[in-house]
Amino acid sequence: MENSQKRKKVSAIIVSFNRKEFLFELYNALLSQTYTLESIIIIDNSLNLETARYLKKKGILEDTPSDDIKNDWIYEREDKENDIILTYVKTSKNIGGAGGFSLGLRLAYEKGNELFWLMDDDVVPLPEALEYQIKFLNISQCITPSKKATDGEYLEWWGWLNLKNLREEQIPDNNIKGDYAEVNITCFEGALISRDIVSKIGFPNPEFFIYGDDVVYGYKASQYTKCIHLLKPTFVKKIKKKNFHKRFGKYYPFASHFLSYYLMRNYLLKAYEIKKITPDKINMKFIYLYHFYYYIKQMIKAVFIEWDLRKIFILTRGFVDSFKVGK
Repeated sequence: MENSQKRKKVSAIIVSFNRKEFLFELYNALLSQTYTLESIIIIDNSLNLETARYLKKKGILEDTPSDDIKNDWIYEREDKENDIILTYVKTSKNIGGAGGFSLGLRLAYEKGNELFWLMDDDVVPLPEALEYQIKFLNISQCITPSKKATDGEYLEWWGWLNLKNLREEQIPDNNIKGDYAEVNITCFEGALISRDIVSKIGFPNPEFFIYGDDVVYGYKASQYTKCIHLLKPTFVKKIKKKNFHKRFGKYYPFASHFLSYYLMRNYLLKAYEIKKITPDKINMKFIYLYHFYYYIKQMIKAVFIEWDLRKIFILTRGFVDSFKVGK
């Protein structure tokens, strides 16, 4: 354990959406860290006030917003019992994970803290998680942890962005350096990012809403630090997605309608953002062709593998809308 004079001031930033029990468990896990946090910021995107009322019932909040909330409601208090500052924001509308992390990181940055720990509400850090990540700050200022499922299964993360087609891939074997692997993106499920990096690259782009914001943010960070992925799992993922269909004796990956739309919609936004950073590495002619190819491929899969005709409309809307964002 570090001497208190050398201790870094860390803000944990949580984005939550209609999962009050998960949020409560995560909050308690943050209080149980062996490396003490300076502050916790909760961005509540819930569609109602159930989460706020639940947190008040559990003694985390002392007040809740009114039923006719029209603007973001910000509540802050010093939790003297746990020696931590809590900031809770009930958004007036759902701004997505991207909007939530952008807002939360901005609030944390304004507090002057040195490190920012970003996570969704469906993960739980083990007690030593933060302390373990901080040990690698001499190597990286953008550190992504590993996760396991509640049944103990190790959850592989595809942490390498292929700059030709902008798809995430398995981390190359030669990038593994003992306890960690070198990557060029991050994941907002426990990412630890330094103030210095945020000062250089700004805040996540809320236009993504969901999916792709952390990929682009990590790629931006990789231009200023060696981004790494720790191989020892220190987070537990509460929701283990069943994202495979069995057809014709084989298993095929699939995504929900909601995610399918944003996977399609955000592809060109991701390309525009990365081209701003490294214009010489992105061939937009190829990107447009690949985008069309991927759209047709997903349409065929929706019909013949997933037997989901409604997804054709979802994918088409995402494809059309992809040309409207990022301009």
